[in-house]
Amino acid sequence: MILVAALGCGGGQKPIPTSGVLTLDGEPLADARVTFLPTSEGGRMAWGQTDSLGRFRLTTSNTGDGALPGQYKITVQVIGPVTEADAKIVTDHKKILAERDRLLKVPRKEIHANYKTADKTPLKQEIPAEGDVRVPLTKTGT
Repeated sequence: MILVAALGCGGGQKPIPTSGVLTLDGEPLADARVTFLPTSEGGRMAWGQTDSLGRFRLTTSNTGDGALPGQYKITVQVIGPVTEADAKIVTDHKKILAERDRLLKVPRKEIHANYKTADKTPLKQEIPAEGDVRVPLTKTGT
């Protein structure tokens, strides 16, 4: 029974440490969530958050553990910078509204809508990859 349960959870495969760089027209794209969506049965989603240089490490189960071997579609969401104030739970209604207004004014890079959904993204990657994964975006979304 234990063997059957293990096979049902990714076939006993372990994530392969996977890191990469996300760029928009050749420039690093910071503050973005990169999501790897498996295209084959038995795969598991992996995700990462880019730093100021566009670098990310994928996580499947444990922080930074990587991605399971297989083929993936990649989606990207620009989420904006997270500040210390963003991380705190604000209970006062006026403070919540002020913080929302502040966040709405934070400049964010826009990416083409094609990159945001699994059914339209042109981005694909196989894991394992040799070296860092490169995820180049263009303003045209192709």
